[in-house]
Amino acid sequence: MSSDLVIIAALVAVSIVLARFLSTRWRLPPLPFLVLLGMLVGILPWVPVVSMDPYVVLTLLIPPLLYHHATSRSAPRESRAAWRPIMLLGVGLTLATAGAVTLVAHLLLPGLPWGAALTVGAALAPTQALVLDRLGAPERVLTVLRGESLINEGVAVVLLAIGLEQLKRPETVSVAALQLAGAIAGGALAGLAIGWAVVHLRRRLADSGTLIVLSLATPFVAEVSASKLGLSGPLAVTAAGFYVGARGRLFHTPARATERITWQVLTFLLGGTLAVLLGLQLRDLGAAHSGLPIATVLLVTAALLGATFLVRLAFALAVDRRNVRAVTLGGTRGASTLAIALAIPALPAQDALIFAAASVVLVSGFALLTCRSAVPESGGLAAPEEARARQAAAAAAMRRLDQISHRLDTGTLWAQRQLLAVEAHTRAPHDLRDELARAQRETLGQMYTEGRIGATTLHKLTEEIDLRDPHATTPP
Repeated sequence: MSSDLVIIAALVAVSIVLARFLSTRWRLPPLPFLVLLGMLVGILPWVPVVSMDPYVVLTLLIPPLLYHHATSRSAPRESRAAWRPIMLLGVGLTLATAGAVTLVAHLLLPGLPWGAALTVGAALAPTQALVLDRLGAPERVLTVLRGESLINEGVAVVLLAIGLEQLKRPETVSVAALQLAGAIAGGALAGLAIGWAVVHLRRRLADSGTLIVLSLATPFVAEVSASKLGLSGPLAVTAAGFYVGARGRLFHTPARATERITWQVLTFLLGGTLAVLLGLQLRDLGAAHSGLPIATVLLVTAALLGATFLVRLAFALAVDRRNVRAVTLGGTRGASTLAIALAIPALPAQDALIFAAASVVLVSGFALLTCRSAVPESGGLAAPEEARARQAAAAAAMRRLDQISHRLDTGTLWAQRQLLAVEAHTRAPHDLRDELARAQRETLGQMYTEGRIGATTLHKLTEEIDLRDPHATTPP
């Protein structure tokens, strides 16, 4: 057993390195490459067989993915301004896609239980906002796509739980459907309460290691707490992450940059692990004992791809006719689709359904190659906004420096003025760095609240402050 784990870990590591290289070269999400590599790994005869418990996927793999996605993409002011299209795509499109996929799978695979078909619908419904700069779309469209991806993952996982419950007790499906709205609302409220508690606790902690442990534990605390109350754990995780991401950026904590890197590495490792595990699940596809002929597998895959595309196209036309292409192609499938696909129960059609999910990830990811126009990283509307924010933050730090100049010697004062003027690399005393970083962060937060800058600019500049001085802290 231990040797099998070593082999799987080595394959995951190699797959991640190769996928990262290819995604950087082609400027595409790394996940499609991970899926391809995972499918290739599944062909190798000496790779051990691995089976996944659906509830392990629900409780261990999905919560950190949902939480990191919510914390890193939160944009509360923009989301409030575009709440109608966000809700239409995040809830309406998710339910419509899951319903269409469920119906198609049930019709094309006679004997497939409705619960199993619903798990497939839940797998193909959620999207992930990846490499959106390739779309060349306005910022408001990108905001809608990011907001959609925050909501639809939680809704999809709730649908997955209903499907799994229906398989165990078929007579409860109608009751579960009626409880969906209550579970979503209650889970969201529980997640906001947990997020509020976490934010206030973070403000009172000064140890970097403790803060990172708290951050890693938060999604599991939200998942378990909500589940014990009979509420939606995924929605609680998403709501907690959204609150922490929205409120946590306006104050500084020790080792914030280290925490961010930790989460990026963790989620990328999870994506690689999911891709390899999915590839191993497909190793018997087309074999005599797999349950379905390969022609049927391809037919089902094509039908499910067509259903997801047509439903998304219809909603894109309803949301923004001028940016239909961007809204349609912006619905790339991510790690949540892989995680939910691995939770599809063991049935004769399991391989075909997992293959369909992998195909949707591949097609939606590589479809971005058709988008040649991209918003330059330093151009567009974000450039003057970013310049204004930089100037305001530097001016705030300069004013704070003037206020505390009596505490500084002439040499330190001169060095800090030069640092703010020409971005020199002179290091300041710890308490002085605290003062200047707090002044910059408070001004950026005020500019965001007043609507003078957007969430993208706020996130970028606060991250630069973190990276420039990762050990600076701002007390509550």
